[in-house]
Amino acid sequence: MPTAEKNRVRDVLWENPRLIGAHVAKNFDGLPPEELEIVWQWKRFVAGTFYVVRYLKKHTILLGDESVCGVLALNHSLEELLHGRPG
Repeated sequence: MPTAEKNRVRDVLWENPRLIGAHVAKNFDGLPPEELEIVWQWKRFVAGTFYVVRYLKKHTILLGDESVCGVLALNHSLEELLHGRPG
């Protein structure tokens, strides 16, 4: 999916987080229970602008205006995804 499309989906979910629960309830994609649990946890998202502080073995530390987060990547490490991108 092109990045612009992904960003539109992200923006809609930020505005309507209840859609995450509806998606899990319907399970349109036939996801197994462990993946549905990952999607369900997206309801706990923190929206904002963050800066990468450090890449660790199991997660990446992000610093925001009002919070610090440890973020796990699902398919590729955040270091792989973000390496070389302007900050």
